[in-house]
Amino acid sequence: MAYGRKKSPPLLILALLLSILWCILFLIKSIPKKIPPPEIPRPEIAIIIDDFGHSEEVAQKIYKIPAPITLAILPYLPYSCQIARSATAKGYEVMLHLPMEPLDPMNNPGKGAIYTKMSQEEIVYQTRENIINLPPVIKGVNNHMGSRATADERVMKAMLQELKKHNLYYIDSVTFKDTLGFTIARELGVRTARRDIFLDNEKDADYIRAQIEKLMARALKDKKAIGIGHAHSLTVEVIKEMIPEIEKKGIKLVFASKIAK
Repeated sequence: MAYGRKKSPPLLILALLLSILWCILFLIKSIPKKIPPPEIPRPEIAIIIDDFGHSEEVAQKIYKIPAPITLAILPYLPYSCQIARSATAKGYEVMLHLPMEPLDPMNNPGKGAIYTKMSQEEIVYQTRENIINLPPVIKGVNNHMGSRATADERVMKAMLQELKKHNLYYIDSVTFKDTLGFTIARELGVRTARRDIFLDNEKDADYIRAQIEKLMARALKDKKAIGIGHAHSLTVEVIKEMIPEIEKKGIKLVFASKIAK
């Protein structure tokens, strides 16, 4: 008996199978996918600690805080460069704390200060010298004192234009209600922000706690806030104590560069 090749399935059966397969694929695609809700950005707080450079003691205490604290360092002091390097190596952000002329001539802003009597060339030169006095690890600048200088349009334009050349952001410390720093920085396209709360105008733990509470309230209201404290052991101790409370409120601690826009 001769056997021929097996006959192929009838076309009708093949068409039916293809139709069933198509229906299965259609049903799979039509099943609604669970789309996760959009992530709501957390309010953010940046804490800047000013006046580093006199000693390493407070910097060492900062390094024990597992949170992004920004250190603002004065130029030309005995430990300025050393702190800039060690802070950066440990993952902290570093700024130049730029000395500027205050309203009261009895207050000495320190070496490297920018004064309103300076020419534009002198302002640019001194700003550049202050920047290069620190290692090339600084990300931004905020003013030390400066109530008179930050209210002077000519001075601020010259200084901020130099910061822009170095790709540095500027945080206006707002040491004077008539400061022009933040406004001019925005006009010049320099990344900028302004201080919301001073944390330690009084060296008292309860006062500092209350100021941090105000800072948290501002962040919850405005979605971001900047607090500035000074290189005092008490300030650092209270900040460390308050970090769990900050996180409990759903607020994220960030470096100053994250808030400067």
